[in-house]
Amino acid sequence: MHNLNLKILRAGFTKALEDKAVFTGLANNTFTGQINQKNDIVKLVQVGDVDINTYTNGSSITVQSISDAALEIIADQDDYFAYSLDTLEYNNMKSALSAEYARKAAYAANNTIDEYIAALYASAGIVQNTNAAPVDMTSLNVADQFLEMGESFAVAGIPRATRKAAIVLPWVTTKLALDASAIKTENAEVYASGYIGTAHGWDFVESNNCSVGTASTGAKTRIMCVVPGESLGYAAAVSTIESQPIEDQIGKTLVKGRFVFGAKVVRPDMTGVLYADKTAEA
Repeated sequence: MHNLNLKILRAGFTKALEDKAVFTGLANNTFTGQINQKNDIVKLVQVGDVDINTYTNGSSITVQSISDAALEIIADQDDYFAYSLDTLEYNNMKSALSAEYARKAAYAANNTIDEYIAALYASAGIVQNTNAAPVDMTSLNVADQFLEMGESFAVAGIPRATRKAAIVLPWVTTKLALDASAIKTENAEVYASGYIGTAHGWDFVESNNCSVGTASTGAKTRIMCVVPGESLGYAAAVSTIESQPIEDQIGKTLVKGRFVFGAKVVRPDMTGVLYADKTAEA
């Protein structure tokens, strides 16, 4: 029964770990290879740019390797969960209950990965303002800030028509709502559950996992701006799930598991960070 329940828990956790949070929903998670333990390396599959060269009649040509865009992801993050159940309850687990425990654990794991990716903002190659001198953002300048970021993306060679997403804290959503130019919501495509609408050339996605210097005041908020599926990449897998009696607690079974993951800013040239302070309206 223990082995059966562990199989159910592992399968449920693995399946639930595939569900996307906001940052993970915008990242590339397509990789080759297998993760079994910490520091395993997989190859992120990403389609890179194609070079154009000048042809001279009769000359040899340069052949570009399309595998150059496959990047290594090192699963160097190693986390765990552990909880106890009544042994009788564990031994008589129904599949639905087992799956629910796995879902709860995987949700927490997903959130951990999401926070990790959010903290990679400093690797962005397109920077607006600075962490030391963020813009005082209000409803009067919020549109200007995202229009300027869109201009920076265009200057970097990213066509205006390219789908772009800005990941924002709820207070930024409020500034956008107070802005005279309302967010348009006719775009039905949803990258993740945090999608709130489109405006100023950006799909706005809300997440409480955005990096912020002072959460209570919104000071030094780091707004990541990305090209979905291009800017960010990550890989994650469950390493082990085990169960055992708790020696000093009669009738209790310990369930514990480890999951490993890695993430990186794959294309700094397609990733922006906008530094902003939440500022009271005049």
